[in-house]
Amino acid sequence: EAQVQMGTGNASLEEGILVVEPGRFRRASGKTTPRQYLSCALDIRSFQRLTRLNRCDINLVKKELTETKVPISQSG
Repeated sequence: EAQVQMGTGNASLEEGILVVEPGRFRRASGKTTPRQYLSCALDIRSFQRLTRLNRCDINLVKKELTETKVPISQSG
């Protein structure tokens, strides 16, 4: 179970430190997902939360993007 410990630094705001038992993690092997894929998945999930795209049907979004003609604007 994860425990949260609050520590004070030199800054005026307190920084939160999350302490997790090392036994909760698996050792990397050929069966585990590479780190760069996990990082990408976390970035995608963060984007989904910000844009609420996790509640959309991706096929409808894809269809709309391919069928909609966006005008090309030129600057300058």
